[in-house]
Amino acid sequence: MRMLATISLLTSVTVSVVSFDRNPPKGELYALLVAGSNGWYNYRHQADAAHAYHVLLDHGVAAKNIIVMMYDDIATNEENPYKGKLFNSPNGPDVYAGLKIDYKGDSVTPENFLAVLRGDRDAVKGGNGRVIQSSKCDRIFVFFVDHGSTGLVAFPNDILTVKQLHDTLKDMHKNHKYSQLVFYLGACEGGSMFRGILEDDIDVYAVTSADYNELGFATYCDNDLDLPCLGAEFSVNWMEDSDRQDITLETLGEQFELVKGLTVLSHVRRYGNMSIGDEPVGWFQGFRKDMLRTDKSSTKLSESHPHRISWPSRDVELMHLQKMKLLGLHSATVNREISRIQENRRQIEEVFTKLVHQLVFGQNTRRQVLEEKSSVINLDCHDDVVRAFDSICIDVNKHDYALKYMYVLNNLCTKFNDSAKIIGAMRTICSETRAQFF
Repeated sequence: MRMLATISLLTSVTVSVVSFDRNPPKGELYALLVAGSNGWYNYRHQADAAHAYHVLLDHGVAAKNIIVMMYDDIATNEENPYKGKLFNSPNGPDVYAGLKIDYKGDSVTPENFLAVLRGDRDAVKGGNGRVIQSSKCDRIFVFFVDHGSTGLVAFPNDILTVKQLHDTLKDMHKNHKYSQLVFYLGACEGGSMFRGILEDDIDVYAVTSADYNELGFATYCDNDLDLPCLGAEFSVNWMEDSDRQDITLETLGEQFELVKGLTVLSHVRRYGNMSIGDEPVGWFQGFRKDMLRTDKSSTKLSESHPHRISWPSRDVELMHLQKMKLLGLHSATVNREISRIQENRRQIEEVFTKLVHQLVFGQNTRRQVLEEKSSVINLDCHDDVVRAFDSICIDVNKHDYALKYMYVLNNLCTKFNDSAKIIGAMRTICSETRAQFF
């Protein structure tokens, strides 16, 4: 596998602005920021979420209105040469400084995420118990960054499915929990969480880092700080834009077009109520007019880090080890780790192949199920099957390479729409391999 070097299209970008100054509507602005992973090589996710916290705080969002979910094992990690610090760009500030985290460690769960979002304090377990106590006049901004796959995003010890998210958003709209909700999702196959599913009449505007069938990419991977990739390409692009632009004037649609142009290794997509894209970014990220971070950032995107090395999100650990091998660092240990990862990947691929062969007959049909990607259609079957796979076959949070092939389970649901049949085959196939993947 070769390293992917990306020279991002960080050209000077002129953002057209609305022709008049619009103050935000009545109501509060609430934000929920989530880094859904843990582990050293997922450094970028917590750095992204921490940076987002400062973007909002710097633009005037009250700290009491921001809720942060983060495992919090990176800043103090024994591998971290800068104890107690996180960096989201090579020359950037410590984004961990001043960060207030509400849900840490094992309290970073899908159940808590959904409970916080819908304001259900009784359903929260762990953390400090804070939830979004919003009403029909309020706006909500959600930023979620982590690994993803077809119709799901990962948490440290669990997964969140498209059905769970969709049901919650619809329930919130029905119960008048917001006037408008903006959701920025940074995850592989992120588009599959909304494509063909999110209605345009529930006042939700969702932007994803990648299409339904695409990888996301980590960036600032070849930094000189002796750290893993510092950020996700999409996340860095929207936050560095918000740091520089007057977001009381720049619209969500303009930010989308700018970030879409800068995110060159995947296709940024948007879904839902497109009219929300005509509104200022500041309505959802803070409306302080005097907050342009010219002291911390260049005013032109082209002047900041024009050459960024980006790697596929699921390959960050492997490519970091290969980089160390090329540099001749810890060669024996590195070689063992590379061999372990490669063997683990082979075994994961074998599980999916065996499952398909158990259920599907005919070479061409098997090939289609194993290779083709499609949108999630049968939400109930998909929800049952991916959850079962995560508990029966492979813990996808510990073995995130399995996320690469979760689309196969969606294909099986599309073909059979019979979760009991698919789960039964899982129990047969995974009975012999379960121990090595948990």
